[in-house]
Amino acid sequence: MTSNTDGHNVDAHVETDNIPEAQTNTHESTNNKDQKFPLPPREASIHVTSFPEDQPDISQQPVPSVIEKCSIYDIRTSLRRKVILGVVSAAAFLLPFCDTIYLPALSTIQKDLNTTTTLVTLSVSIYLIMNGVLSLLWGPITDRFGRKTPLIVALFLVTIASVACIFSPNIIFLIAFRTLQGASASATIVVGQAVISDIYPAKTRASATGIFFVPFLIGPVIGALIGGALSEAFGWRSTFVLLAVSSFVILIIVFFLLSETHQIFCKALFEKANPNKSIIDVALEEKPFIEQAWKPLTYLLDLTMLPYLIMTTTTFMALFVALTLFPIHLMQSP
Repeated sequence: MTSNTDGHNVDAHVETDNIPEAQTNTHESTNNKDQKFPLPPREASIHVTSFPEDQPDISQQPVPSVIEKCSIYDIRTSLRRKVILGVVSAAAFLLPFCDTIYLPALSTIQKDLNTTTTLVTLSVSIYLIMNGVLSLLWGPITDRFGRKTPLIVALFLVTIASVACIFSPNIIFLIAFRTLQGASASATIVVGQAVISDIYPAKTRASATGIFFVPFLIGPVIGALIGGALSEAFGWRSTFVLLAVSSFVILIIVFFLLSETHQIFCKALFEKANPNKSIIDVALEEKPFIEQAWKPLTYLLDLTMLPYLIMTTTTFMALFVALTLFPIHLMQSP
């Protein structure tokens, strides 16, 4: 055994089995007197260094990060919400605009297509009927497949139907594509209201809905004014040219400026991009299936909503009866 100049033991694990016990004890006693901190017993040293090789090293395990909880309504800036609201409001403008833009030319259409008053007014009625009926289907579709894709498909169909109406050879052809136009245009109002509920919390949703309906309510008035001027200057087919161009422009705007707002889709994308954050206020975890599209009709029996439904229905009925019949009867000789 060797020692340094201070008398400390250099090799603490040298075997001492062959050294006489008395000599060993005497040497250890001498070293212990010189050491300020005695060496640990040899048995303890052996115990510490005898870990199994397959035992995990706790010091190397990652420390779990803290998950930050946030609301689905806080993942967008205020400016981004306003842009989305403007886009869906512009899309909803098409719904009444498509209906009233060619109303001033109904008498001209009747003469040009050699048809009856009943059939030419049916081209107006069928549009409104499809607006109401297909809204029941667009709702479940947007819940299942998101908001943006169904709206793009609907605007594409509106564009196709408007182009077809330009080249209508007879009233049946016009009624058929007015049916397609009404069925597809109804998606704009459904998707718009769904988007508002996706991006605005309950306390600000009412004001956003009010802004959303401003273009929708202005549409019938603007449509009749523009349609009257166009049909007088360029003929009734020019009104559908404007509809085709308008729907195509809004389609491009939606494609580039509207992001997906469905809360289930956004939750998955947000948490994937931000692993340390979690959305806490999305009720559904999976996309709902398309089923029971008729279920919203049960609200017609709700006594709380019934007075508002009657008032709204009566108002719009009087409005569209006047808009439809005035152009025909006012063009007749007294």
